[in-house]
Amino acid sequence: MQTAYLEVVIPPDIIYEETSGDMMVPEGGSAKLICKARGYPKPRIVWRREDGATIVARGTGGSRAERLTSVEGEMLSLTKVTRSEMGAYLCIAANGVPPSVSKRMMLHVHCEYTTNDNTGLAPTMGAFDMLPRYAAWVFSMYGDELWSLIIGYGGVRTEKSLVLPDSRTTSKAAFANNLGERIAV
Repeated sequence: MQTAYLEVVIPPDIIYEETSGDMMVPEGGSAKLICKARGYPKPRIVWRREDGATIVARGTGGSRAERLTSVEGEMLSLTKVTRSEMGAYLCIAANGVPPSVSKRMMLHVHCEYTTNDNTGLAPTMGAFDMLPRYAAWVFSMYGDELWSLIIGYGGVRTEKSLVLPDSRTTSKAAFANNLGERIAV
């Protein structure tokens, strides 16, 4: 007499009803991203930044921040969030049964604008994600387009170089949201 056993395996599947979506938090606030998955064997959840940047894990009680390439577990807890932590986070579920699955979650950080120390003409990276789309053009006194700037979700794109013909010419840029306004000359 022979006995046989059959083990049925099930690939991982994200449980969307129990998983976080995109989130907005104030700068200095906290965010808890949750990712749940089913499958057999039970899937392992790993968090990564889509851009390859590190995840900042800040301990409680003033302990030092740790920079990690990935974090394991269903919940990713971020505290004292800064604008540099804004971006796409990936929840990856794997259990050894192909295919692995992932869900992308955007973390938006609502923050005041700051000007770039080098030029004074642009807010720091990340601050643009909350702006509606605007466009600005600079024309010479002869009607020639010198420079255009597209501001919108995801950043700023300079279409042409800014060329100022003499040193008496000044430029001014204003950036504002409901947390404040910055004007750079």
